[in-house]
Amino acid sequence: MSLAKQLDDGESVVALDMTLNRVQEITEEAVASGRSDIEFILDRNGTVIAHSDINEFGKNYEAEEGTLGAAIGEMLTAGEEGYFELDFEGAHYIVYYETIRNDWCCVSVKDASSAFRSLNRILAITICVIVLIIIALALLLSSSVRRRLANERLTKQISSTADIYISMHEVDFTNDTFVEVLNKNREVAGKIGEARKMPRS
Repeated sequence: MSLAKQLDDGESVVALDMTLNRVQEITEEAVASGRSDIEFILDRNGTVIAHSDINEFGKNYEAEEGTLGAAIGEMLTAGEEGYFELDFEGAHYIVYYETIRNDWCCVSVKDASSAFRSLNRILAITICVIVLIIIALALLLSSSVRRRLANERLTKQISSTADIYISMHEVDFTNDTFVEVLNKNREVAGKIGEARKMPRS
């Protein structure tokens, strides 16, 4: 890269040739380390000075249309320093940027869609497990309730059957008398005896 500046005398020019190899290496290393998905540096005109994808080097994002670089360049001119979020071709990006000496802009882009994909998968699995646990608990509770109701019905049936055999009497409706055949419960027998002694009205 060459930089040139005219001196105060109006005739002389100072020129400086500098290599951007190290800057290019830094952008590539940042992506290789996983800190970001895209790294690049733009000059004040929107030209790519260094890029983690060497094929993007030298492009002018302000002159392009319909590319991720153009979309980011457009947002850079509209916003303040810091970061912004951008949706492009079905992916969600988080863009961090900072201006250096009002000339160059360092940009770091993270693909939030891929970054959060594993978290979304874990969330979906967790929700499925919770739903399965709720269904299993509901089935167990339902089965328990059905068993309890069946036990209550059986207990009532056995109780009513047992009541028949606690006390057995032979009843003679013609003579208005009854004779005790079997009485397992003396308290019941006492009550029956008292009922026999009561005068009829």
